[in-house]
Amino acid sequence: MSELLLEPLKYYETVGREKHRENVRQELERRVALSGVDPEQNKKTATAYKAKLGEMQKLEKKLSLKRFFRVLLILVAIVGGFLIIGGIAASPVLIPIGVVLVAVPLLVIFLRLNKTLKYFPKLWLKSKPRRRPYWIRRGGRWPP
Repeated sequence: MSELLLEPLKYYETVGREKHRENVRQELERRVALSGVDPEQNKKTATAYKAKLGEMQKLEKKLSLKRFFRVLLILVAIVGGFLIIGGIAASPVLIPIGVVLVAVPLLVIFLRLNKTLKYFPKLWLKSKPRRRPYWIRRGGRWPP
């Protein structure tokens, strides 16, 4: 045994690792029993929480995509404005193209995208997972 104490790595690999695993397992079991949490109910709650979290992440991706699309449409409208100005200065053929490139993106932004982006926070809050206070999760005992 004294040889193992002189070589800590060999001690850990032969004796210490198993002792550590056993001590950690016993401590976790003791804390679970002390907390009064039902492991099966906890698994169900964690699964539901992860599902809601995934739903929120999907909504956030949709929001970022719609914001990017709005910026892209604004840039298209700006290009259309330059085409109108260029059509006035150089060639009248560019004016109808410019008008279309200004009108269509602005209509899409004002009639469709802004309403969707305004409604998004309500949708996000509806899908946000809510956690009960700690003392209620423990069966209503206060203080925790």
